[in-house]
Amino acid sequence: MREAITGVRAGRTGAGTGTALHVIAHHRDPSGELLDVRTATTELHNVLRPTVAVSWFVSFAARALYRHPQWRQRLRYGDGNLLRAFAHEVRRLFPFVPVLAARARHDLDWDGHHLPAGGLVILDVHGTNHDPRYWPNPDTFDPDRFVGHDPDPYTLIPQGGGDRTTGTGVPARTSPSSCSPVPCTP
Repeated sequence: MREAITGVRAGRTGAGTGTALHVIAHHRDPSGELLDVRTATTELHNVLRPTVAVSWFVSFAARALYRHPQWRQRLRYGDGNLLRAFAHEVRRLFPFVPVLAARARHDLDWDGHHLPAGGLVILDVHGTNHDPRYWPNPDTFDPDRFVGHDPDPYTLIPQGGGDRTTGTGVPARTSPSSCSPVPCTP
């Protein structure tokens, strides 16, 4: 991404006028300066990530409807509860990533483990979303498991854990089985 931004600015990389890459590479802050490369790269990521996530979701929703045609009938009339349950199950069974990793911002003692600032934390997204302690028949496509209630945000983690309303990211409070400190040096 960094190379794309710098390449467009230097004229080495073509980007059609009006494309996200072109607009972001040439965007100026309120003082008239080009965004620094790191900020421009982050902004480009912020456009691409949801685009990829939606494409991923639509592909796997289509797969689920193909493999489970009874859900086509059930969803036909737009019942919000069924649509939500179907979406949750697609996201649970086919999470956007298998694992997420982050560095601890500060020393952390959690669930009997000490993690120093800068230590690596890995969130097992696929494992948590398929853990039989939380999901009976975890490899079975079953949207009915979500009908009538919202999922626990600490056991359904298709995009990571944490409380999105407070801005905490991966991992915030997750189940002990899903998050493990990995010894390493910063």
